Amino acid sequence: MRTTLAILSLFFLAASTLLFDPAHLEAASDSLHKVQQERQAIKAQLSKNEREIAQVLDEMNALHKEMTEIEQQLQENNAKLQETETKIVEYEKQFYELLDEINELNETIDKRHEILKNRLSAYQETGGDISFLEVIFNAKSFTEFLSRVTSVTAITTADRELIQQQTEDRKKLEQHQNLIVEKLEKQEELKKEYEATKAKIEQQKDALKAKENELKKREEQLNNEKEKLATEDNKLQVLEQSYRNEMKAREQKQITKAAATVKTTAKSDKNKKTDKAKEPVEVGETYRMIATAYTPFCNGCSGVTSTGINVKSKKHQRIIAVDPSVIPLGSKVWVEGYGVAIAADTGTAIKGNRIDVLFKSDSQARNWGVRTVTVKVLK
Repeated sequence: MRTTLAILSLFFLAASTLLFDPAHLEAASDSLHKVQQERQAIKAQLSKNEREIAQVLDEMNALHKEMTEIEQQLQENNAKLQETETKIVEYEKQFYELLDEINELNETIDKRHEILKNRLSAYQETGGDISFLEVIFNAKSFTEFLSRVTSVTAITTADRELIQQQTEDRKKLEQHQNLIVEKLEKQEELKKEYEATKAKIEQQKDALKAKENELKKREEQLNNEKEKLATEDNKLQVLEQSYRNEMKAREQKQITKAAATVKTTAKSDKNKKTDKAKEPVEVGETYRMIATAYTPFCNGCSGVTSTGINVKSKKHQRIIAVDPSVIPLGSKVWVEGYGVAIAADTGTAIKGNRIDVLFKSDSQARNWGVRTVTVKVLK
């Protein structure tokens, strides 16, 4: 029975030594950790790109809405401008029609003026007062002429009505002409105003179009970056898996090698029939425990164990923290997946069937995580 225990102890010792060769373990663990860090950075950048793309799309939606409103304003302004131009054409037509009417009335007025002159001449020939003609034809203007004619009591009532009609026609034509001119000026002002509004809206439209093109370029750039990052992440994923496979293969190889070493040693011991004094270290109590990991540089760690060992130094034995009521301090133990170590530390959270294994780097501690292991106390 003691020979069997000795062989088992030798197997555990050999396996722990081979599996946890510091150079191989640290190199593989660090490489894996670096790849994981790179993938985390890429995923963070991918998330950032996704957020930026969503923001760009929101801005483009708002921009399209604004462009729709601008286009509607432009259409409304163009409609008003077209309406104004139509009125201008209409007023110009009325203006020229009125000019034709004015010309006709002027001809009529001239004819009436000749009629009045002829009547006055006839009146003179029939014995009228000679001073009448002097009054009439010495007038300096047509208005004065009308005034003088009206004042002559010898003119008949029909002549006076003719003169009154002449005066009213001239006033009416002048009012119409002023009204048309006023309307034309007002429409020209509206036309200028609408033209200015149209130019302003076109500028806004061009600015929005330029911004839209800029956003499209940004979206395209972000999508290209996203594709590159996804490609890089896929490559790193393959590399990460290759590291894991490599570590697993190395572990399996070392286990096989350790088993062969134990088998050879057991055969040699059987042939030599060594006595008990030369047997390997015996195994004492065996436990199933929850194992976490820590480093000398963790938060709240002093770098010195409760038994006084400076674990910040590069050279020290493998150490675990234990509950002294379960595994006494100073005990030599074998921990599944960790190897042979010394129970040389304690911790506030290390109670009962729980241990904390010490690693040199954070990456090794993170890779260890939390696991349930077999712990053997070596005698």
